[in-house]
Amino acid sequence: MDWPVTVETTSSEHWYYPGAGSLPEAIPFSFASADELLVWRWPADGSAPVLLVRDIDYTITGDGPSAAAKITARTDGAPMEHWQLLRESEIAQHRPFAPHSPFPARSVETALDLLTRVAQEQRRDQAELGGRAVRVQRGETINELPLRADRIDRLFYFDAYGEPQALPFSSFVTTPASAGTFDGGFHGIAGSGDTYDGGYNGLA
Repeated sequence: MDWPVTVETTSSEHWYYPGAGSLPEAIPFSFASADELLVWRWPADGSAPVLLVRDIDYTITGDGPSAAAKITARTDGAPMEHWQLLRESEIAQHRPFAPHSPFPARSVETALDLLTRVAQEQRRDQAELGGRAVRVQRGETINELPLRADRIDRLFYFDAYGEPQALPFSSFVTTPASAGTFDGGFHGIAGSGDTYDGGYNGLA
C-alpha cells in the first residue's frame, strides 16, 4: 500500500518561531493538500495577525498525508514573532460508490481520513472559541445580547434576573462621593447626557 492507513496524529494546529535562520520546521499533523493549510504571522508587538501566502511568504515540502511535511519561511522572522499553522480540510465528498461495484479500500480509507481530520478541526475550533467567549456555568442559560444598534455607546450590565442589558452612560451618573471615599459608582460627566469621560471615577 502506498497511502496512509490511518490519521495517527491528533493535532491540527502548530505554533513556532521562524527566527533569523528560516530553517525548515516539521509540521506535526497530516493534511491532504497544502491548500488546506492556513499560516498566520503573529507580530511580537501584539498587533493583528497577518495571513501569509504560500510560495510568497513560505513553502511547503514533503508528504502531508503521512505527517512528514515541512514549512520553510522565505524571509527571516522578526524577533519573538511566531507563526500559527492551521489545517482547514475541505468538507466535501468526491468519491462516489456505484451499486454492485468494487469497494476500493483506498477510497474508503481516504474518506475516513477526511472525517477524522474534520472532527479534529471542529474540536480545536470549539476549544479555541470557548477560551475567548463569555460563558455561563453548566446548567444555566442566558438571553442573547442586545442588537448592535442597541449596544452603540451603551454600557453592558446584568439586570436583576442576571440577563444582559445595555444602558446609556447617563443611567450610571451618580452624585459624587465625599472627598477621599469610594462609593462604588460608575460616574460619567454630569450634565453631558450619554457621554463618558473614560474613567472609573469612584473618588471625588
